[in-house]
Amino acid sequence: MPANFKGHGRTLKFTVAGSPTTTNEPLLVGAKFGVVDVGKAVGAECILHTEGRFEIVAGTTVVASPGAAAYWDPTPGEVVTATTAGNFLIGYFSKPKANGEVVAEVFLENRALIAL
Repeated sequence: MPANFKGHGRTLKFTVAGSPTTTNEPLLVGAKFGVVDVGKAVGAECILHTEGRFEIVAGTTVVASPGAAAYWDPTPGEVVTATTAGNFLIGYFSKPKANGEVVAEVFLENRALIAL
């Protein structure tokens, strides 16, 4: 292993700012999207999981098939399938999402995000 290897990069440590985080909260930190490991108070160090399969709150009218692109819409704070301005591509749906369901199973891809 190279001496400069620091880890696999599946998590991001950050200092909580603005408002406290909650456990399992989907969160956008700079250009990274992920799921909070354990909720923390403002000023505390927090870990964000940026890769893997997670259940994340989704729009109830969202319908998606496995492999469909999943986007984060920060305005309502939910997973959507639309590529409207301000949404972020976060990964893909890893199982079907039916109308009326309040969560979606999404495989997060570890990448920097760019708003559409």
